[in-house]
Amino acid sequence: MAFNGHSLTSREVAYALVKTERQYHLAEIAPLPGFSQETLAQSVRAFYQACTGLVPSLPPSAAWAWDTLSQPPSLTTPAVDAALLHLPAGLSPAAMHQYIQQQAAQIHQSRSIKLKVARHQPHYEAFALAEILTMNPQLSIRCDANQGWQEQQFIEFAQRLDPAHKAQIEYIEEPCSNLPEALAIAKQQGLVLALDEHLQAPSFKPFYHPQLGAFVIKPSLVGSHQRCKELIDFAHQQGWQASLSSSFESPLGLAMIAAMAQRLTPDHSPGLDTAKYFEPNTKSDLPRNNDYQAWVKWIKHLPLIWHATQ
Repeated sequence: MAFNGHSLTSREVAYALVKTERQYHLAEIAPLPGFSQETLAQSVRAFYQACTGLVPSLPPSAAWAWDTLSQPPSLTTPAVDAALLHLPAGLSPAAMHQYIQQQAAQIHQSRSIKLKVARHQPHYEAFALAEILTMNPQLSIRCDANQGWQEQQFIEFAQRLDPAHKAQIEYIEEPCSNLPEALAIAKQQGLVLALDEHLQAPSFKPFYHPQLGAFVIKPSLVGSHQRCKELIDFAHQQGWQASLSSSFESPLGLAMIAAMAQRLTPDHSPGLDTAKYFEPNTKSDLPRNNDYQAWVKWIKHLPLIWHATQ
C-alpha cells in the first residue's frame, strides 16, 4: 500500500486487552507512518504510563485506544460505502484509458466511487474522471487528493471539468495543503471540499464555509472519542456529511471503527476501503472481524509487551 510518499508491505500495531469481572475489553493502538506524529513505541509507552496512574497527554492513536476500552465490547463487520479506484502511477493517456476500460464492471455496478487523484498530471486525471462518468452517468464521485496538488494544479483540474461532471462530484477531499487557497478555488470553480488531514491537527477548530460539505474523520489520527464526536456533531449541525474512515488498521481496528460508526454516524457508512489489504482471512489465522471472543483468544497468544493485575 502506497500513500503520502510511504509504502507499507506490513502493518505493526499493538493490542490492549483488559479483563474485568464480567468480560474482556479490547483496543488497538495503530499510529500510521507518514501521518501520525507518534511512533508505535511512543504511543505504547504513553498508554502504559496512563495505565500505571500517570496521565500524560496521550497521542491520538493511544487516546483512541484508551477511550475504546471504556466502550461496551462491540465489533461490526466493516462494509464499504464507496468503491475505491486508484489510477496506477506512470500511465500514459492511452494506458489510462485501457485501465479504466478494465474497471468497467466495477464502474457500472457502483453508485459511488472514491477516486484517488493528484497522482498524475491534472489534465490526465480530469480526462479519466470524465471517461468514468460518461461510462456511468448515474455515478457520484468523491475525489481524494491527500493535499497532493499545488494551487495551480487544482485550478487546472477544475477548469478541465465539464459543468455536468462537476455536479456529479460529491466533494474533493483535501486538494491542497493551503486550506484558504483551496476554499477560494473551490468557490471560483463551483466545487465542494471535504476535510481530512486538517482535522488531525490538535489546534484545528471547526468552522463554517459554504464550500465545505464533509468531514472525513480517521479516529486513530484524530484521537479521543470525544474529539471525534465533536467533529461529527459540528458537521451534522451544518448539514454536512460526517464519516469515519480507516487509516490502515488491522481487521480488529476496522471492526471497532465500524461499531463506532453505527453509534455516531448510523446514516453514513464508514470509509473502510483498506480492509481489502487483509483479505482473504482464510489464508491467515486472523479471526473474523466481528468475532469478539475469537479476537480475545487470538490476542492472548501474541508476544506480551506489558502485564499488570489489580
